[in-house]
Amino acid sequence: MPYLAEHEEPFVLISTGTWSVTINPFNSQPLTPELLRRDCLSFMTPRGEATRAARVFLGREHDFQVERIAAHFHVKPDFYRSIVLARPYDETSADFRPGCMAGTGPFPDQLAGEWDLSGFRTASDAYQHLMHGLIAILLESIHLVWQGEKIIFVDGGFARNPLFMQTLSLEFSESRNPHAGSPASHGPGRPGTPGARRGTQENAAALHQRSRPPAARVARPPGVKG
Repeated sequence: MPYLAEHEEPFVLISTGTWSVTINPFNSQPLTPELLRRDCLSFMTPRGEATRAARVFLGREHDFQVERIAAHFHVKPDFYRSIVLARPYDETSADFRPGCMAGTGPFPDQLAGEWDLSGFRTASDAYQHLMHGLIAILLESIHLVWQGEKIIFVDGGFARNPLFMQTLSLEFSESRNPHAGSPASHGPGRPGTPGARRGTQENAAALHQRSRPPAARVARPPGVKG
């Protein structure tokens, strides 16, 4: 991993594409059966050290849902490329349900569902909600390998998606909701913030009780252009 040679401070890398793989080259803890079940992996560095990673079928889910949104609202499939400013999570919107993640990722037991788009006024509204839903799932995957590193690099296709970068950055921002639990609780969100997503999975209710993770800087690696 070239970033190891360029950065002394510990970091996590999220490599995005059809699969989004979160790699922590500073986490060498062995995998348990439960972590393996939740799509965690272990890579070997050139120095022979174990590196923990976790993957989620994020890109495929994104593309599948974008196709559904475009068809539902009769817009071009690339409609989302003009959306550049993330909005807060809308608690009144229909629960997000992934359709392509059954048997994979941090919630392998969750069956595929059909996300109801009928309650959204525009394709943009639906896409904003989709991004929050995807980030909620990704956060759970991140926390399977993350140890509180202060830098999170994102490369691949999602690094060029402003909504993705803004929404993920918000989850690791310095700001704290006064109703938060202890910052040491490395969960993806809490009620009243964009980190608390309803209906992401059957398991989502448990996620709502966790606090936002400690602050970290989310950025594209040097040299990544978008």
